Amino acid sequence: MTWQQALALAASLGVMVVPAAADSDLPPPQYDIGGVTEADALVAYSDRFGNDSAPLISVPYGTAKAECDRIHSERYATPYPEGNDFWNVLVGCLIRDADMGRPIIVYSYDPTRPDLAVRLIRHEAGHLLGWPAEHPR
Repeated sequence: MTWQQALALAASLGVMVVPAAADSDLPPPQYDIGGVTEADALVAYSDRFGNDSAPLISVPYGTAKAECDRIHSERYATPYPEGNDFWNVLVGCLIRDADMGRPIIVYSYDPTRPDLAVRLIRHEAGHLLGWPAEHPR
């Protein structure tokens, strides 16, 4: 089910849908690389991490789960531990080796939501900079 279908279902059931705060998925300032567009965020990412930057893999919306599963399976012989469910679609991940080395970032893009990619780059880069995984969602 797409987010649009889930929203339509919720509306048909009379469920009040309140959009998340605009910056709820962005890291706090001390972990944020910034950027307004995907191109801005990619430049900020490169400027911040330089030659030591983790590879970034951009995938179409709805396919991040498969890519995160592939990478996690190569490293750990198991699929990525978080998956798609009825209400949520995995849109990105940061995968590291057990020793926290060799990070790799997968992020989604969606031509109908140009802000998605920039928010995901900033979000996952925030984790590289030490933003804990246990942040509010």
